[in-house]
Amino acid sequence: MAYLEYNGQMVIFNDQYVISSPLPGIDGVIDFDGINDWVDFTTAYVPSFDINSGISFKFYLDNDSGYTGERLYNLNIDSLSYISGILLDSSLYLMGFKNAGFVSQRRMIDISGLNAQVLDCSINIENSAVTEIIINGVSQTIYTTTGGDTSHAGNNSIGSNGANDYLSNATIWDFKIYDNTNTLIHAYAGQPSGNTDGAWADSVGSYDGTVEGSPTTRNLPV
Repeated sequence: MAYLEYNGQMVIFNDQYVISSPLPGIDGVIDFDGINDWVDFTTAYVPSFDINSGISFKFYLDNDSGYTGERLYNLNIDSLSYISGILLDSSLYLMGFKNAGFVSQRRMIDISGLNAQVLDCSINIENSAVTEIIINGVSQTIYTTTGGDTSHAGNNSIGSNGANDYLSNATIWDFKIYDNTNTLIHAYAGQPSGNTDGAWADSVGSYDGTVEGSPTTRNLPV
């Protein structure tokens, strides 16, 4: 048992020492440990998802710089179009491709100062391009860029999908997918026990994820 202290002295209330209670955290989110760790969605395309849709998720960054192309997600819209979120240097690149990359919609935001906190993110997509990204209730400044990792991760996935871009020094959970009417069509808690298939079962539709490799879990402070 620990007691609450202030200026090096234990706090007393009603002639009793006040017990210190730890702040609640977020337990059991997935911790990707290597290139063979990811969440896989085996169907080629996300059901009912198109180039005018949206996604939301929560994520946590250990650092706000030094990333080398770690992939948050890859979602195939159809045989020619997909979207992807990639951490690179001190930026989050939001890549959208239509017609197998012939129409490339590359956007980025600065992640400086966004580390060591829970980030509640929502992304609006029009014609496969990100038109708005809101983090913790704040609309972020979006930059159009020619940079970022343009490689296609293959299957729909959260994390690396077996490439060298596995998600280290970051994690993701509470992933949701919306259709073009902003109706929620797929939802994944991703915790607790985020390294198990049950955490990535679709609670709205029937498009379940499967955990690949041997990821572990981690607990986050609020």
